[in-house]
Amino acid sequence: MGNLDELYAIAATGEALNCPLPTKPATTSARPDIVYLPLHDAPRLRWSPVWRTGAETDLIRAFAKSSVT
Repeated sequence: MGNLDELYAIAATGEALNCPLPTKPATTSARPDIVYLPLHDAPRLRWSPVWRTGAETDLIRAFAKSSVT
């Protein structure tokens, strides 16, 4: 799977289960053929920027550095 659309297509067939998804895709990309169940006691997800090393630039490194909290 390369993106959320591919994940949703597979999940909609019933062949796969994905966990976890952050709240944002579940609310902004809602589909009637997929059920989103909140995991209230699950640990918070942590996100980090990633990129292909062959595409790395000074701008990408600066963005990554500024986005770390």
